[in-house]
Amino acid sequence: MGLALTLGSCGDPNALTEDRISEIVSEEVRLSPCIEFFGNGPLFAEAYVNNARVEMADFLTGNEPFPVTVAIGGFDNVTGPRFQDFEAAGLLVSKLESEQTGMMGGPVQYRRFDLTDLGRSLYQLGEKKQFRDRPPRKNPLFCAGKGQVSEVVRFIVPSDGQNTTQVTYRWNTVDAGGNIVSALPDQPWANIGKYQSDRLPLEGEGTATLALTNNGWEVMD
Repeated sequence: MGLALTLGSCGDPNALTEDRISEIVSEEVRLSPCIEFFGNGPLFAEAYVNNARVEMADFLTGNEPFPVTVAIGGFDNVTGPRFQDFEAAGLLVSKLESEQTGMMGGPVQYRRFDLTDLGRSLYQLGEKKQFRDRPPRKNPLFCAGKGQVSEVVRFIVPSDGQNTTQVTYRWNTVDAGGNIVSALPDQPWANIGKYQSDRLPLEGEGTATLALTNNGWEVMD
């Protein structure tokens, strides 16, 4: 690893060792090999739950997102196609509940979406950090595994009185058995999304700033 430094006593809870850095940062990269169902877009689209309209952002605040009835067509050109992309990938299945004529004269389908067995095996409900002081929002995720720090490349041992330090690290993806995931099958990953942000990374390098708090060392937002 190239760290020819004494990193502190194991008995000191505030000592910043290489193992401790890996543990702290691994929690931050845990969801890196995951695709966010709603990406970075706003969650203003409406869902239909028990025949009542609700904004998707509000629905996700206190509910599991599946099963859910979604309007396909009409004014919505974001949420409906997103559900259909994940259905085409084999992660969701839907059935038609009703069909109506929209305000602009076109058809609007109300389809009830639920997870397939494959979707359920890859699914988890995560939290996405937001800007400034806004609370995290829930977001459905489909994950190829769990991200973990594979190498601490570089960091500076804080001197007395310093309570921050910057870390450079590499991470990779492991499956439930701890085996490294180095490639993805075409199903479902090749069929999810059409944008660069949807191409799932399995490894990478990053930096993080750690700060010493009352709870010990933590990653700064």
